[in-house]
Amino acid sequence: MASDHDSMAMDDASETGPRSIRNVCIVAHINAGKTTLAERILFDAGRQRSCGDVDSGTTTMDSLRQEQERGISIAAGVSRLRWRGRTIQLVDTPGHVDFAVEVLRSLRAADGAVVVVDAVRGVESQTESVWRLLDDAELPRVVFVNKLDRATASEQGALESLRRSFPEELFVPMSSSLRQEGELTGLMDVIGGRSLRFDGALAERRHDQSETEVQDVEEALKSAYLDLVAAVAEVDTEVMAAFCEGREIRPGMLLARIRQAVLRRELVPVLVGSALLNRGVELLLEAVCALLPSPVEGHRHGLEPDPAGDFVGLAFQSGFDPSVRLEVGESLVRVFRGELVVGQEVECAGDSRRFVVESLFDPHGAERRPVERAGVGEIVAVPTPWLMRSGETIRAPGTEPEFEPLEVPEAVLSVRLEARSESGVEPLRRAAALLAAADPTLRFRVDASDGTVRLFGMGELHLEVVIERLRSLVSGDLREGRVRVESFETVCGSGAGAAAIERRFGGVVLRASARIAVEPASGAGRPILRWAVAGYGSEEQREFLSQGLREAVERAGGLGDPLRDLAVSLDELDFDVDQDGGSLLAVEAIGLALRRGLDVAGRQRLEPWADLSVRVPLPFLSSVVANLNARGAQVRDVVAGQELSEARACLPLRKLLGYATELRSATRGKGRFELAPAGLRPMATGPGSTVGEPKKTPGPP
Repeated sequence: MASDHDSMAMDDASETGPRSIRNVCIVAHINAGKTTLAERILFDAGRQRSCGDVDSGTTTMDSLRQEQERGISIAAGVSRLRWRGRTIQLVDTPGHVDFAVEVLRSLRAADGAVVVVDAVRGVESQTESVWRLLDDAELPRVVFVNKLDRATASEQGALESLRRSFPEELFVPMSSSLRQEGELTGLMDVIGGRSLRFDGALAERRHDQSETEVQDVEEALKSAYLDLVAAVAEVDTEVMAAFCEGREIRPGMLLARIRQAVLRRELVPVLVGSALLNRGVELLLEAVCALLPSPVEGHRHGLEPDPAGDFVGLAFQSGFDPSVRLEVGESLVRVFRGELVVGQEVECAGDSRRFVVESLFDPHGAERRPVERAGVGEIVAVPTPWLMRSGETIRAPGTEPEFEPLEVPEAVLSVRLEARSESGVEPLRRAAALLAAADPTLRFRVDASDGTVRLFGMGELHLEVVIERLRSLVSGDLREGRVRVESFETVCGSGAGAAAIERRFGGVVLRASARIAVEPASGAGRPILRWAVAGYGSEEQREFLSQGLREAVERAGGLGDPLRDLAVSLDELDFDVDQDGGSLLAVEAIGLALRRGLDVAGRQRLEPWADLSVRVPLPFLSSVVANLNARGAQVRDVVAGQELSEARACLPLRKLLGYATELRSATRGKGRFELAPAGLRPMATGPGSTVGEPKKTPGPP
């Protein structure tokens, strides 16, 4: 159809430097098509000559062997591409809940996001989780409704799912699908006032028929444009005034007002298509360039994006190459201020260690292309002389900025590993330490008596992947124990304990006394410490006391479990500040007072619960629900659907160990499930025991 509308494509020369950059994360629930979409984007932009396939393990963004074998993303993949005069730095993040921290740390390097929604399944549990993360990071976003090539896909159903799940958001469709006999045959570009028709299944055979579009499509485009104007008028006074006065609102003006509303996070544009068939991807790219912010629009992390300022960067992801010395690392660094140049000396804010940047690389999945410098907004791979922790601030020596540490959810599953030979003990410990440095959700503990390592991870899949990587790093075989769910301890009520200690040190009698109060702090997670130690002794003594207090809390669990969901207050402390051994005795008194306070308050064990969503074909639904009831689950909702039926429940995480294998067997491989943390609840101790309401733990799911 003929149109005088403007498309979303922007003038190639309108922006330069940092203003031409778009740092974008692709986020979604697992299997929504994020990585397939990323492959089509790279192909359409000319970054690669062919499209990789998730099922065959040939995608650019999934470069780890474990990703290629499983067909899922485990670590975030990064690539830089050019699109009509803009530089898009694309970050493809995992959708599995076990690797949600990859989304969290990647968002710290992004300025905007593309949220992918499955047009068959609509909004899912992890979609909601990543949406909350985007809200916390205050990031503008666009939505891409994917998989419209499926016979059971519903663009309207996906849109209704978005509005139902996020009622506070204003979703505005900027493209729409054309279907014939259940097939996706074209798209309508609402701003561009044109329709795109497709011949066959391949992207190369699409063509623009906007000059010859039929009358009903013309009317549909006009109606969609008026709906778009009306929606934007809800959040923009300029559009509202023009709309009420009957003045013409041209697409160029409307697009500019939409962009401002997106930057203010007052509306969310929705685009549609099929990543698999490469339909709607170019319209999405145009929307990313036209609507999402550049690095200089909005000061992320409170930093002025000054190209001439002292260098400050964030190492948002760190890793190492097993083919090189394991101690040598590589970090993906987003430049927030100044410039990073080969040969420059930089400082790590965490420990003030310095190193000279010997090389920089433009990342494209696992591939690396050397570059000489990186300016504001750019993401580069930086080889480091040691394995840097994820979230580290890298800056010009002597400068002050430091990013807030990454807050991660607590690992609640663990497994015991043992080297089969004496020679494998130390390599196992070193390899575990390296993986934990690269993965902020992975913890490990070494048993000094036998050299065994206990790994703590986010889920069974997370631990499985880590163990595979450890086996590849450690020469010799490993014995692997059974996965167990960690338990915790809290207090039943409030209580206080006091302790006074008198002891002879070197011929001198020393005294120390302390009084500590404890109380429940539902949802606090790790203990809240309120210590009045600032006025005691020298700086060295105060640091010793603080460390001793933290260790006392870590050891205070009478059942051997970590303390959670409580507040600990040091109300009184008295000791011989000027005497050697006084601080040591003070820490001992604090520990004794704490244990007494916990005994007065009463102790109870907590265990993690999980929200479970199971999707199966209808014939398997009743048996799945019966199985959940047998596991003691609280079944909350059962919905029978055309393609898949769903059961939602909440139950102790320990009741779900091995559930993936059992579900696969019971549904002939056709069932799948997702988990999300549901907090801590008192552990049932016997038949008829009741459990309380969830005590939510902090951090992203």
